[in-house]
Amino acid sequence: MGRYLATYGKPRFLGILDIDDETAGGIKNGFVIVTSHRGEEFAEVVGALDERQEKDYRSMRSVSEHGEGPLHGGEPVVTDLTFSRLPADMDFDIQSEHTLQEDENLHVAHELAAYHKLALKLIDDELMLDGRKLFFYFTSDQRVDFRQLVKDLARRFHTRIELRQMGVRDEARIIKGLSSCGLPCCCSYWLNQFAPIGIKMVKEQNIALNPPKISGICGRLMCCMAFEHKVYHEAWSGMPSPGSKIKTPRGNYIVQSIDIAKDALRCHCPTGGDICVPKAMFEEFKQAVSDGNEWTPPQPPQTDEPETIHFTRAEPTDRSPGNHHAPKTEHSGGERHEQSDGEGSQRRPGRRRHKRGGAKPNQPQAAQPQNAGSRTDDRARDAPAQRSRVPDKPKQPEHRPNIIKNAAPQSASGTLAAPQGAKSGRRRKKRPNRPPGEAKP
Repeated sequence: MGRYLATYGKPRFLGILDIDDETAGGIKNGFVIVTSHRGEEFAEVVGALDERQEKDYRSMRSVSEHGEGPLHGGEPVVTDLTFSRLPADMDFDIQSEHTLQEDENLHVAHELAAYHKLALKLIDDELMLDGRKLFFYFTSDQRVDFRQLVKDLARRFHTRIELRQMGVRDEARIIKGLSSCGLPCCCSYWLNQFAPIGIKMVKEQNIALNPPKISGICGRLMCCMAFEHKVYHEAWSGMPSPGSKIKTPRGNYIVQSIDIAKDALRCHCPTGGDICVPKAMFEEFKQAVSDGNEWTPPQPPQTDEPETIHFTRAEPTDRSPGNHHAPKTEHSGGERHEQSDGEGSQRRPGRRRHKRGGAKPNQPQAAQPQNAGSRTDDRARDAPAQRSRVPDKPKQPEHRPNIIKNAAPQSASGTLAAPQGAKSGRRRKKRPNRPPGEAKP
């Protein structure tokens, strides 16, 4: 036998029930049928509880510990539930039919509330699994006398009617929706109870006091403001509150925020700008500026620069006579010369290209002298006869005036004569048809 925490009803009430270990293994989708103080209904098992967790939940019985409790009736926050059975397929079908029927019931209740002119806002309704009870949840800013409305609803639906007044935060829990972060509201699917949230929590977490950004869909401060408040509260312990002033002869220093990562306070200087003061040195900073002295923040320790690695290009390896790679060649003046590996090495025969103005490969060439000095003279002498390898620039097309075909020749009087076959502006008279062979007059 184990103790489990479960939620039941649309407002997600909390309950504790006992389930056998064998039965707990057969729970599907976390749903069971329980009997509560409201009747027989569905419940969703959240998880197992130990003695310490059960004691903590049992101690939360007053509404003041949660800000706004799940309901304004003075009932305990956590109730005891009795396990009835595991749900069958028929139970799920009945629950689906009740969901469709609840939409019609809410529409009828809106019409009756408008008929009685009651200042209340109906949120949702819930029909028990056995159909013996129908709950209506509403919100109102003032006390409402709805006794006549309950009589009309009971006469219409032929069942027991209960109206429960809820808070605005519970309205968001029942209706559900998306928060400003883009995820479903925490209170609608995992948050079990509401924690009191004040504006001091927002100030301690260095959050801008912008109502649209710090408020949820219920219009109150978002529940997530309490998730990290404990860390910031411990960091502010022993430090002045945000917004406090330190009076100095040069002006007032204002404590603005705290940096959790650096464990330092951020203060605004009277001359302008902000300064970060470590928490361990705050008393020293406060004493120095109060006496009118300047306080300089400690510089972080400078680390030695890492050793710079310089990369140099490797020199070309010496080509020995035993190396099979071809020797380097130099091209100068359109000719090809080969480097010799030594004084006694012989020049390898290379294939010469046929160049304009030079000797053809099939024609015998004159033997060159062995003297290195005469080679330069021969090269200088033969240079004018060789053409450069640079390609010639493309010739630009000559500019010719546009010549009109069948241009009209100019007559001796200076006027333009009509071209042959061209039609003139004046109509010509039709000539009479002459019989063949008749001479022109």
